[in-house]
Amino acid sequence: MLTQQAVFQQHLNPLPNNSGRIAFLGPNGSYSHLAARQYSALHFSQSIECSCDKFEDIFALVEIKQAAYGILPIAGRL
Repeated sequence: MLTQQAVFQQHLNPLPNNSGRIAFLGPNGSYSHLAARQYSALHFSQSIECSCDKFEDIFALVEIKQAAYGILPIAGRL
């Protein structure tokens, strides 16, 4: 299903050269979303954001080329 969706999206919604699709964990406004926006602002003139519910969804979108980048939160020790 995701593979078919990716093919349709690429043909129906091509992106300009200096743009990228970026997948992140959680809803809009989450820390991952904010990190995705900051990364996009530094590297692209335009981006498409893909909100995901699970890590596996982010990996899948990048694997099938529905997203060029994935933002994953990592917990660290202080």
